[in-house]
Amino acid sequence: LDLFNLQILPKRMVVLGAGIVALEMAQAFAAFGSEVTVLQRSRLLSKGDDEAAVAVKAALEEDGVTFLSGVEVGGVATISRGGGSSSPSSAEDDGGELPLMRVSLTAPSSTRATTADSSRSSARRAPGASWGAPSCRP
Repeated sequence: LDLFNLQILPKRMVVLGAGIVALEMAQAFAAFGSEVTVLQRSRLLSKGDDEAAVAVKAALEEDGVTFLSGVEVGGVATISRGGGSSSPSSAEDDGGELPLMRVSLTAPSSTRATTADSSRSSARRAPGASWGAPSCRP
């Protein structure tokens, strides 16, 4: 599945990273109605202006995007594929339902897990590259 060609909307989505493309996807899916959580290790828009980052974060929070700062992803695992099966699958294999995933997070003072219908990683994405299959739910 390609992120831009999904046939169904993820109820919940985790976005890994807080760069320009990641925040664009977070805002788009929040506008479509997904519950979106952005996981960031460091500062939002790390290559941008501090004041702009504060303004962008405030605007995205108004759009319903949630941010978890200072977290590291410890792992991502499939809990069940769409339709309740525990074996991994793409949405195409099970009638269009997205897999349910668990994302393990580590923060300086705690460890936490969250689940999602879809996750997106913004790390080193080349322009025009395919996002691949969805993976997580916040």
